[in-house]
Amino acid sequence: MNIVLTGFMGSGKSTVGKVLAEKTVREFVDLDLFIENKISMYISDIFALMGETAFRKFESEAISELSAQENTVIASGGGAVLNPDNVAAFKKNGIIIHLNVSAKILLERLKLDYRRPLLAGDMEQTVVSLLTQRRPVYKAVADYTIAADGTAEEVVNEILKLSAFCS
Repeated sequence: MNIVLTGFMGSGKSTVGKVLAEKTVREFVDLDLFIENKISMYISDIFALMGETAFRKFESEAISELSAQENTVIASGGGAVLNPDNVAAFKKNGIIIHLNVSAKILLERLKLDYRRPLLAGDMEQTVVSLLTQRRPVYKAVADYTIAADGTAEEVVNEILKLSAFCS
């Protein structure tokens, strides 16, 4: 079974995912890096040259491919679960864990990150607005929601306490 980490950009999906994969003896795949390697283009360049619609198409294709794998921790992109088809693909062979992070912590984590195309302009306003739109979706599609304001180790330890990991 796969473990899919979802949540807002900066929620720690990649950082937590690497630690979780190591502790559960699974492969780790960062969806955005997977797309970049497949398309041979940075996400920011895909957005700039082809637009968000093209990126979302590449993202859905990558999700279909990755969801067919087993025993993988997948760090999804922040907008991946906004598409119900992506959610269905993830759930065929995995559980979705929402990493829930406060806006204050997200802003602190993202303040020096200039690689994210959706954060151009007024970062604080954009983060608060997108988070308000997306958080209900993250919670609705997730099998579990974990508070993720802490360190990667703390978050992974909380994930490992879930019933899905108890045998």
